[in-house]
Amino acid sequence: MSRTFIMIKPDAVRNRHAGEIIARIEKEGFKILGLKYVKLAENDAKEFYKVHAARPFYAELCKDMSASPIIVAALERKCSFTLERCNWSNRSERSKTRNNPCNVC
Repeated sequence: MSRTFIMIKPDAVRNRHAGEIIARIEKEGFKILGLKYVKLAENDAKEFYKVHAARPFYAELCKDMSASPIIVAALERKCSFTLERCNWSNRSERSKTRNNPCNVC
């Protein structure tokens, strides 16, 4: 078993897609170890995204991520690392390819 962390970003929470995303995560066999609804302070967003500090989008990213609440979760599953690059909103099209990181091990 391995663990991973996810964030459901502000736009998905605002647009009421969080339940849909959580249902898809559970359908893929992930166990939710913890789930929390939080609002990031801008300084926390800056710290989390500091690897992007030199990028032109950094300031806007931090502003957007701290503008409204997010949902964070700790997940567990065999091969949970496969979720890291998965964009749940476009999963159905990409899941047809063999090297798709959204595919289940």
